Amino acid sequence: GPPELAGGRSRLVIFHQGPEFGVTDAMDISQTVTTDGRKSERWTHRGQVFETASVEDGRIVVRSTGQDGQVRTTSYELGADGNELTVLLTFKPPRADKDVVLRSVYVREKRK
Repeated sequence: GPPELAGGRSRLVIFHQGPEFGVTDAMDISQTVTTDGRKSERWTHRGQVFETASVEDGRIVVRSTGQDGQVRTTSYELGADGNELTVLLTFKPPRADKDVVLRSVYVREKRK
């Protein structure tokens, strides 16, 4: 089937050093969080969002709470060989009774 692309997420640049974890997507939208539980805030198309991040079972899990009270969870998991990144975005749409999970897989680009 056709490749699954969620919005502008066809490309991700990941930065992880100490507690700092950053993601930049194909639209050059950057997000930096710290995995020590500190709360950070940023502005998105949904308005102001508060985020916390933690490391759980080798995954980095980012929880975003919007002004509307909606919570989104994004987890980033690197494959064993370090060449594949699986991103799971979990959220509950308004008026829905269960969560929706969007799964994207990214493969590390070969360095030229």
